[in-house]
Order: sequence, then structure tokens, then C-alpha cells
Amino acid sequence: MNQDLMLNNLAAWSLQFALVVVAATILPSVLRLRNPAAMLAYWRGVLAFCLLLPVIQPWRVSQATGLLTAFSSELSGRAGGIGEKITLPPVGGIFASVLAAGVILRLLWLGLGLFRLRALRRNASLLDFPPTLFTEMQTRIGVITPIYLSSAVDRPVSFGFLRPTVILPMRLLEIKAEEQRTVVCHELLHVRRRDWGFVLFEELIRALLWFHPAIWWTLDRIQLRREQVVDCEVLRISGARDAYLQALLEFSAAGRAEMTPALPLLKQHHLTRRVALILKQDSMSRSRLTVSLIVICVILVATGSLAVMSAPLNSTAPSVAVSVLTETSAGDEPSRGSKLAGIKGWRLKVVHQVNPAYPPEAKSRGIKGKVIAEIEVGERGQVVVARIIEGHDALNDGVLDAVRQWRFSPYQFDGKAVPVKVRWTFDFSLS
Repeated sequence: MNQDLMLNNLAAWSLQFALVVVAATILPSVLRLRNPAAMLAYWRGVLAFCLLLPVIQPWRVSQATGLLTAFSSELSGRAGGIGEKITLPPVGGIFASVLAAGVILRLLWLGLGLFRLRALRRNASLLDFPPTLFTEMQTRIGVITPIYLSSAVDRPVSFGFLRPTVILPMRLLEIKAEEQRTVVCHELLHVRRRDWGFVLFEELIRALLWFHPAIWWTLDRIQLRREQVVDCEVLRISGARDAYLQALLEFSAAGRAEMTPALPLLKQHHLTRRVALILKQDSMSRSRLTVSLIVICVILVATGSLAVMSAPLNSTAPSVAVSVLTETSAGDEPSRGSKLAGIKGWRLKVVHQVNPAYPPEAKSRGIKGKVIAEIEVGERGQVVVARIIEGHDALNDGVLDAVRQWRFSPYQFDGKAVPVKVRWTFDFSLS
């Protein structure tokens, strides 16, 4: 698959992703679905569904020139009419370079965050003898992990696989004991749930697909719901709603930006929704929750199908290689019927080119080979006549249908546009 086709498929998949995410955002609001655990599973399912769309959908076999290629060819063709020396950079190459640069920068940012977390742990003070309320919470949750104190962080963080670590800000010791218990409970629950692995996976997806707003929105929904799930569990274990709310508000004043993919106690833009859920505590029956999820899933699958139909992904057909006989070499001459016969170094520019599709019947019968078409180009660059000089009958019609859509840049001879004849070779091969 060539670069331009890959970029066009990326654009089509991005549109599919966006349509599904828009529907996924609206449907829970319509059905008033707010259960944090269900919504966390729901948004993870939406992300998985969108990421798997290129795998589960059928790809359309196409030989048409991609949007980026056509755009670049059109610009080059117009520029060529002004001066033969003008060469424009390929649009697809520019887009690919920008995308690759963004991925590299995001990965470097992620690596910087991980490096900073390591430095935080190295410079923090380990609590060799944690306060009794900390050890009691560790026993109750079933997680025994090192707890550090650091003046370099404004909010609690928890991270690590083999050595899970909780780092608490120094000013945590200044708040009430009951509030401290809820904060420690929150971070220990993240450790028990192994949320660190999910966070890294999500940040890796964000780095690879940084250009898509729907990716950022989806990951933000997942992170919000994960925090809400932990909030509900903290309230169930501690039973101290007022103390937990006070702790959330206490640390919301911390304004220092964290350059890490860690799990802070809260994110500023999530605070309002988390507090609202804690205060409201809506309940939904299991049967209603199940029916709502089923309805949403059916609608999302239908939306995904419509998105696939609207912006299908394309794959290359068994290679249909197009090579130019008369145009590629500056030493070639036009055919005898042309007014340019005998003139060396002439070139005729194609400003709009449609590659022929491999006829399904010919492909199924294994028919391959070369088709040579003779094209008469008029004074305005239009195809006047196209005929087959050599080729298999099963392949000829597709070539003629494609060639008749071509447009050329009018060729100038002695200051006047003149008609010419050229021959094109199309090599159909099954690979």
C-alpha cells in the first residue's frame, strides 16, 4: 500500500471514528445512563470498537488516485503550464512528516513524564513507619505498598508495575485525619485496580493518534469515569463523604502542572462532575441498565456501519501498473500522425489521471497482461479519441473507461496549442 493510499485510509478511518464518538457521547445523555462502572466499560468498549474498525470492516478494492495524490497532481499540472521547471513537493509526504513528528514529540513527552516520576520517587522521603491510619487503610484494602512524602508534588500520585508507589504531598499532613484516610484510600484503590497499566496504554494510544480530537475526547471520558469509579469505592469503604469532598476541594487549589502520566487525586476539569456525582448518587436498576446498554450498543454498531459506508477504506487491487511509453523518456518521439513528429525532448503533462480498475471477471479468471492504448489529445488537452492497440478483450473496456476521463495540459508548439497522439501501456498483473 503506497503512502498516499495509507493517508487517505487514515482520513477515512478518522471520520468513521469521529462519527461513532459523536453518537457515543449523545446516547448516554438521552438514556440518562450515569453508572460510573458501566460508563467506564462503555467508553472502553467504544475505544476498542473504533480501533478495531479497520480490521472488522470490508475494504473496498480501488485503483482510483487518492485525494492527496490527486490534489498534488492537480497543483503540479497547473504549475507545469506556467513553467516546466516548477516542481511542487508531494502533499502526502508533508502530511506524513507532520504526523510522524507529532508522534515522536508525544512519545518523548511520555518518556519525560516517566523519567520525572522516577526522579520523584528517588527524591521523596519514604515513610518507614507510616501513621496508623495509613496502615489500617492498607490492611483494609489489601494493598501493602511503599508510601512516600514529597514537597515536589501538589497532588497525590500512584504509579508502577512491579514496585507500585504512592507519593503524597507534604501538606497532606496538615489536613484532618479523616480527610487523609480518604486520600490514601483513593490512591491505594488505584494500586489495587492496577490502573497504572491502563493509563500507560491510553497515553500510548494518545501519542500514536495525537492528531484526532475524538481520541482525546474518548480518553478523557475514560479517565473521568475511572476516577468516578474510585470515588464511589472510597465512599463505600470510608463512609466519609464530607471528608472526601473536603479533600477534593483542598487539593483543587493546587495549580502546578504535572508533566507526568500519573494518577492524580483529581484533574481540575473533572472536579465539577465528580463532586456532582458524589452529591447526587443516582441509582439505576440492573434491568434498566442492561436494556440501556444493549440499545446503545445496537445504535453504535449501526452508526459504525453507516460511517463505514460513508467513508470506506480502500485497498489496492492486484497490481495494475501504469507505465508511459512516449512520455517518460525525453528522447522519445510522437507517433507519425502528430504534427510534432521528428522533434526530440517533448513532454506532455497529465493533469487528471484515473487508473483503470481490474475487472472482477478478468481477475477471477486469472487474466493478466499488457494493454496498449493510443490516445489522441486535442488542443485543449481533452481526450478526443482513445483506442486499444493491443490487449485482452476482458481488460480493454476498463482501460478505455479510465483513459477517457484523463485531462492533459495542452501542448504548445511555436506558441500555439496543437493536438498530439500518445501511447500508454497498462500492465495488469496478479500479485
